[in-house]
Amino acid sequence: AGLVAAFMALCLSLREWRLTRILPAFALVRSIALPIFLAAVGLILINLATGLSGMRAIILLTPLVVSLWLAWQPSSVRTAACRRVWAEVGALGNTMWLFAASITMGVVLSETPAFLSALHRSGLASLSSPLIFAIIAFLSILLAILGFHPTVIGSIVVALTAVVGEQLEPLTVFLLILFGWHCGVILSFSSLSVAVVQREFDIPFRSLILGQNLRFTLAFGGLLTIVYAIIHTLLALT
Repeated sequence: AGLVAAFMALCLSLREWRLTRILPAFALVRSIALPIFLAAVGLILINLATGLSGMRAIILLTPLVVSLWLAWQPSSVRTAACRRVWAEVGALGNTMWLFAASITMGVVLSETPAFLSALHRSGLASLSSPLIFAIIAFLSILLAILGFHPTVIGSIVVALTAVVGEQLEPLTVFLLILFGWHCGVILSFSSLSVAVVQREFDIPFRSLILGQNLRFTLAFGGLLTIVYAIIHTLLALT
């Protein structure tokens, strides 16, 4: 499901939907496709063997994997990598504080009775599944624009989908969490990717968030909603 959603997003991001424009895009990511696939398989195996969550496995294993990779590189590459890490570590303090605060906020929201009670009184569960999908997708975009971290948006999406019960299938819930995380990654100023792009290329947050990123996310959310509505309707007919 994630692969299909990523393929849709990649095609949507192209200015021209010609095969001659799509194939080069996939050719550019071909060199990193195998490492990403192996990393994903490794995380799954580690999760099955140890029960560690994906985030914990990444935090614990990234230094080890990077060290093994550097061991096979020339000394010049190792020296340059160490210098870069040493220079960048000092700039990560605020990002780590923000990430920790966001996770804490997400946990508090998902465990707050008043918040959950307000969701139950919203009447969301009485709506049709495609409409619920569209509302949650739009809310994810709004939360990202307001600066919520992807982790917090994911927690809110989980809480919202828990309120509607069986109205949404588990796979649909996963897609909404994936979309909510996507919104936070490219629209929220608390996102590490947005912060890095803003710092490295000196682009104002307003232009970065409310420009092409927002138009793309609205189009992607609308496309996912339409696809889900069609699939849901076809399944209901059968």
